Amino acid sequence: MAILWLADVLRQAGVAVVEEGNWQARGVSGAFAPIGVLWHHTAARSSAANPAPALGICINGRADLPGPLCHALVDYHGTFHLISANRANHAGAARASGPIPAGDGNTMLIGWEIDYAGDQPTGADQAMTSAQYSACVAATAAVLRKLGRDASYARGHRETSTTGKIDPSFVDLNAMRADVGRNTTSNVAVYRGSNSTFYIRKLDGSGLLAQIPFGASGDLPAVGRYENSPYDNLAVYRPSDASFYIRPANGGTTIRIPFGNPGDLPAPGHYENSPYDNLAVYRPSDASFYIRPANGGTTIRIPFGQRGDIPAIGRYENTPYDNLAIYRPSDASFYIRPANGGTTIRIPFGASGDLPAPGYYEGLPYTNIAVYRPTTNTFHIRRANNTTQAVVFGDGSLGDRPAPGRFQ
Repeated sequence: MAILWLADVLRQAGVAVVEEGNWQARGVSGAFAPIGVLWHHTAARSSAANPAPALGICINGRADLPGPLCHALVDYHGTFHLISANRANHAGAARASGPIPAGDGNTMLIGWEIDYAGDQPTGADQAMTSAQYSACVAATAAVLRKLGRDASYARGHRETSTTGKIDPSFVDLNAMRADVGRNTTSNVAVYRGSNSTFYIRKLDGSGLLAQIPFGASGDLPAVGRYENSPYDNLAVYRPSDASFYIRPANGGTTIRIPFGNPGDLPAPGHYENSPYDNLAVYRPSDASFYIRPANGGTTIRIPFGQRGDIPAIGRYENTPYDNLAIYRPSDASFYIRPANGGTTIRIPFGASGDLPAPGYYEGLPYTNIAVYRPTTNTFHIRRANNTTQAVVFGDGSLGDRPAPGRFQ
């Protein structure tokens, strides 16, 4: 397996990337089937004037170890220099750590070499910069999403080394993993129809993250990832003129894209091999999804569900794309269409009057089933261990509808 997608995935996560030569062909012989990410430091002293002193060694190797020595080097400013899309000599033999089993680390792990001195015996110590830390967290989260793994599959070399490696120094690896998990987690949020405003809750539950007016009376939330940003865009669907209205990440001029028919319900999702979500609607009158291809070509129609159903799109199985899914208020159940088009999966959850609110609430590679109960202003989230978490937020009496997304 070659990770030829690495540049695209990192850029989509907002990470600065430099492609070093023919990095997609560079590698060493042997198996490469990555399941996680391994963090290192180079032990070279970087600076603003010399941000990537170990770049040449990471590409070409040392006398005792041929290059490439990692898949990317992270320079002083947090820029990722891509070195290899194939097997690299960075991990050696690995001992078991978290979900990573003992074995050949070079087969199992994608490696970032973070260019800083670390713990030096001469006393010339250096920790990673905040730019390096932030970039590594964002990049690791994006790659783990691509691999279908959660934050526990990110490890430090000192956790897997069988020879006493100490890298990466001066960082709490558990805290760094927690930051990776937060980077992949949905915020609880609502769209208030009475004043056309998004209300977004902080991930740690400590209070309101943002209150952003957007849209108009009668709009429905249509949050999605529509541009090159690590976060979701605020967006609404206006049934009266069958159009999506998307707020750019920089808060600039609203983008309007007509799609669907009056009365349709928004159903955006990641349906094809594109870095962004597709615009899509669910048409209650004929119980069908209508999906707009990324190239703007012929609309795809897929019948699913029945009249009265509400779209509940999410990534519910091990596939790179979202599943078509609906929530049926009449029997309080999610109905999920498998990626192979096989037998529909029914999962009872919620109660009469609930609204579907699926999201990545645990930082896992799959979407949690969830509902919003307007009568009690509560999100009910079905966790991976089959327990239910209740989160009070919003005000159903003011017309709040669930609008979860990755906003923080």
